Amino acid sequence: MFGKTFTTQDVLPTLEEGGRKQLYPKENFSHIEELKKLNRSLNMKYIELLTFLIENPEQYQSKVEDIELILINMHHLLNSYRPHQARQTLITLLENQIQNRKDQIKSNNQGIQQVTKMFEDCVNILEKE
Repeated sequence: MFGKTFTTQDVLPTLEEGGRKQLYPKENFSHIEELKKLNRSLNMKYIELLTFLIENPEQYQSKVEDIELILINMHHLLNSYRPHQARQTLITLLENQIQNRKDQIKSNNQGIQQVTKMFEDCVNILEKE
C-alpha cells in the first residue's frame, strides 16, 4: 500500500448509468443555455403541479416525478461544470500570486533605489570632506 502510486480519474457518471433520462444534449452544448432551459421547464412543471393539485389532487405523483427529473438534470449539469470552475479558480489564484509577487518586486526595487541613492549621497559627502 505504501510507496505505490495511485491514479484517480474523477469521472462523473452519466445520468443513464444512474437510471435517469438526460434532458439536455450529450455533446456540444452551452451549460448556461441548458440551465436556463431546464429552469424554465422547472417553472412550467411547478405551475402544472399546482394546477394539477387543484383539479385532481390524487394524481400529483407524475408531476412531482417530472420536477424531480428536471432537478436531477440541473444538479448533474452543474456537477459536470465543476472541473471547469476548479480550473478557473486555480487560474485566478495563480494570477493573483503573480501580481502580488510583481508588486513585491517593484517595492523591493524601489527600496534598493532609495538605499543606492543614500549610499551615493554618503559617498558624495565623504568626498567633499
